Amino acid sequence: FKQIENGKEFVVINTHFDLRTEEKYNNNRTQQAKEIAAFINELKERYDCPVITTGDYNTMESEDRYKTIINNAQMHEAKYTADVIKRACATYHDLGKGVSIANSNSIDHIFGSDRVKFFYFSVLVDKTVIDAHKNMLIVLLNDSSAKNTRKLSLGLSIV
Repeated sequence: FKQIENGKEFVVINTHFDLRTEEKYNNNRTQQAKEIAAFINELKERYDCPVITTGDYNTMESEDRYKTIINNAQMHEAKYTADVIKRACATYHDLGKGVSIANSNSIDHIFGSDRVKFFYFSVLVDKTVIDAHKNMLIVLLNDSSAKNTRKLSLGLSIV
């Protein structure tokens, strides 16, 4: 992507790791984490620009796959690094049931490289049940002098 205001480029990746729970699928997710970390590093090197990756990783923060993305690709997660964190709760639930806002475990993540600044993060919890996951909102401002923030649901701070 390229910012209209200043021409700075950035990359956004979306993914969905294997969801099945049998042991061989855990191995698939481990391999997927290694591959996406390598891909992120390749993109950062090739294009010399910030990278944001989002998706259903089917991986909790306590698992090695999560740590592989954080450590091998030098990424940080919006849920923990945003300036304002409104609601950092679980993003998944059984259809027809609500998300527990007391539970902070999540399998959905938004990661940014070191040149991405997250300003706001929240899991959007409402009564609408479209999916077994809840949406996450991040705000990244692309210019500290931005005059019209109403149009920014996803902007970028590129260093």
